[in-house]
Formats: sequence, structure tokens, C-alpha cells
Amino acid sequence: ELMNKDILNYNNLYNYGLYISTIVSEIKGIDKKLVNQMYNSLYIHNKTEIKIDAKEICELLNRKPGKFLKEIFNDLEYKLVNKLLENKKETLKKYIH
Repeated sequence: ELMNKDILNYNNLYNYGLYISTIVSEIKGIDKKLVNQMYNSLYIHNKTEIKIDAKEICELLNRKPGKFLKEIFNDLEYKLVNKLLENKKETLKKYIH
């Protein structure tokens, strides 16, 4: 699957992980060090590393938990992976609010 995609894309590195990305880079003749550096430069490597939790988001928006949380976390995940937001609690709060 990754063979047909751009391996040096942050979303692909994030979604496929370092192991698979490294194997594909070897097959494609792409420098493994570059792939490693790019992967390690990601702000997050999975959703659990997002520096704000559901409770804090609900308090910030003065809402009860609901489906909107999934949308917010998906948006945060995308923005963090693509380095459009820093993974700092205050930055995330300002963005959500």
C-alpha cells in the first residue's frame, strides 16, 4: 500500500509507522536516515500523545461529552501531524476555543 504513496509525507509516516516506512524506503531507494529524521520530528506518533484530554475540551467549551469530541480530536491529530499546530496545552486550548 505504502509503495504507491509518497513515503516522505507526514501523514503517511504517521499512519504507517517507522518500521513499515523504513522497509518501503529501502525498497524505493530512499535514504533511511531521512525517513527516520522525519518520523522523529513528528509532534505526535499516536493520538494518546495529544496534550489535551476530552474532559478539558468539554470544560473549555462548556459542553457535555459527545460526538463532537471525535471530530475535534481528528482535527487536532491532522493539524499536529502536519505541523500546523504545536502540541502544547495552551496552543491547543486557544485553537479549540
